[in-house]
Amino acid sequence: MFRRTASLGTICSLVLFCFLFDSSLAVAQGGLHSLEEILRRAVAKAEEPDTSLEHYRIFQHVDINRYDGDGKLEEHLLLLIEVIPVGEHRYHRTLRKNGKPLEGDELTEEQEKEQKFREELNAGEKSNSRSMRITFNETFVAKYHFALSGQEAIHGRPTYVLSFKPKSDDLPEENDADRFLNAASGKIWIDREDFAVAKAQTTLMRPVKIFGGIVASIKNMNLTFVLKKNGDRWLPHRANQRIAGRKLFSSFDTRVKVKFAYRPRAASGTKK
Repeated sequence: MFRRTASLGTICSLVLFCFLFDSSLAVAQGGLHSLEEILRRAVAKAEEPDTSLEHYRIFQHVDINRYDGDGKLEEHLLLLIEVIPVGEHRYHRTLRKNGKPLEGDELTEEQEKEQKFREELNAGEKSNSRSMRITFNETFVAKYHFALSGQEAIHGRPTYVLSFKPKSDDLPEENDADRFLNAASGKIWIDREDFAVAKAQTTLMRPVKIFGGIVASIKNMNLTFVLKKNGDRWLPHRANQRIAGRKLFSSFDTRVKVKFAYRPRAASGTKK
């Protein structure tokens, strides 16, 4: 991957110097990458067009556990969801619940939900004010102070580990995603070969209010998201999330595990 251009002793000395005196430098056996260079190349990689839905049908196996304020399990759900392309957007269509295909009222409800989603898109009524979509781009990077905290292998591939925290306690908020991001810190693992995001972890540093805190507030949230390289594409591999807080007059604690599965789409003109 990288050419050996220095002795082991020289490389060890460089590693020690960089981590003790300049955490903005990352050591690779072909030279040094500054923190700014890592971020710049990672953003450029993340902004490449996502063509995964053109090549795969994407499924999510979702395991949900909901607990009350006393820690008692209230509901356990197993869902099979397919990610459906709708123009430039994506709709998450529930196919199965607890191992069984949707039917009756549940199927009707899901169909009506998807129809409403499509109608709002066609009418241009779907607002981004409550969007929770998070994109790794220059706007995201500008919110945080980043530091190089080490190197680590993810699925056998070396990565740079970057820690981050908000630059200010008074960052602009345009939607729910901003409210969470402005209160979050965490780590991002950047692949050392092609600078793709291989893993991300975030946690809330302080509670976040929704609708002024009258309807709901989030006290704790932890999210881990892992991607894996498949050929020349980086695809979501798994995600874990725990979110706890208050909704109206009751407390909640929801824990979600997601595993992703892919089915290649038939080539154009190929009989199924």
